[in-house]
Amino acid sequence: MLPDQITRLGIARTYQNIRLFNNMTVIENVSRRALPHESGLFGAILHTRGVLKEEQATVEEARRC
Repeated sequence: MLPDQITRLGIARTYQNIRLFNNMTVIENVSRRALPHESGLFGAILHTRGVLKEEQATVEEARRC
């Protein structure tokens, strides 16, 4: 198949640049992300309840792994 045909099927290749934070624990590294998914930028800046709840869920999920 041609590359554009494969892409239309939803198959893609992404490149990851994995950088760990040396001053953080394994759990902190696993649970860290750029911005909260559901709470948005303003929630992240203001540390709303939604952000705190989402961060707690992320840490719990990281511990299960």
